[in-house]
Amino acid sequence: MIAGFAVTATALAQDTLPRAPTTAEVLQKGGRLVSGAELKQLLLGNTAHYVFLEDLYGFKRGSVTPVTHVDERSTVDKNGTKSIWWIDGDARCQPAADRSPTNCAFWYELAGTYYVCNREVQKCRTLARVTPGGMGR
Repeated sequence: MIAGFAVTATALAQDTLPRAPTTAEVLQKGGRLVSGAELKQLLLGNTAHYVFLEDLYGFKRGSVTPVTHVDERSTVDKNGTKSIWWIDGDARCQPAADRSPTNCAFWYELAGTYYVCNREVQKCRTLARVTPGGMGR
């Protein structure tokens, strides 16, 4: 069950994951844009677990990576790698992995699942589940 993330990361077979939809497809199915204010409240002090729907930034399709939003500017991943994040309008932004200026994404909620959709590409390449607190770091 992808919507509730009732499966473990190791049990996620690639054929059980949906393909990466476009932003338009998520909206057509009734997806709701999460506002910047809601997104900040949702993420601040909590951990987002990202499930990759396609190969991206060195992560394989089906990979899961947690990122804790330590404060209004800092994140840390499971390896202790620190980065920055910010809200730009209704998008969550961070420095881009591919050396371009920034990577910003809109979050859409659809049937209890957050679709993370790249602002420029208009494609939802990851799903996210948010859990309270950090990873113990």
